Amino acid sequence: LYGEPGVGKTHYLKTLEQRRDLHLYHGITELLDWLNADPNDGQQHILLLDEMNTYPIGTWDFLYGLIDGTNKIFSFLRWFANLVGKKVLGTMNPNHHPGRFTHPIIENHADFVTLKAPDREFLIQNIAFPLIKERKLANEIVTIHELARKTSPEMGFSIRDLKAFCHRVLLNEGLTI
Repeated sequence: LYGEPGVGKTHYLKTLEQRRDLHLYHGITELLDWLNADPNDGQQHILLLDEMNTYPIGTWDFLYGLIDGTNKIFSFLRWFANLVGKKVLGTMNPNHHPGRFTHPIIENHADFVTLKAPDREFLIQNIAFPLIKERKLANEIVTIHELARKTSPEMGFSIRDLKAFCHRVLLNEGLTI
């Protein structure tokens, strides 16, 4: 998933958690679990890599085994085979952002889905209103979020920030979610 900061790439990945036919593994900390997962258990095993292009070039080269026809990955000083049903899904900001690297395996072999910032009504209906439960206040919170994004674009206010803002408003009102 590719797009500017704050468009909802990570938010989209988290919505996949609700699917029962998927087993999700988060980041390199769960890489060994993903590699050892049983490919015959009827689930797709998906390794989620957030901000893939912040890692140094070469970090993801071990994944060539998914695309080179060998169906093997060398990692943790051993070979892992039988990769059927295993996928990698990652997020990336454009490479013009600081601290980004161009990885040949990603640039040459990945399918890109570009996400654009959601519109105002989507933010109200799907993010703020379900948390706040009051349309007028949800509308005001989204207005403040939009203003923050416009006046401080370098901050990259995201959907995550909008949710956190909703939580703070509720706490200030003495309410809980």
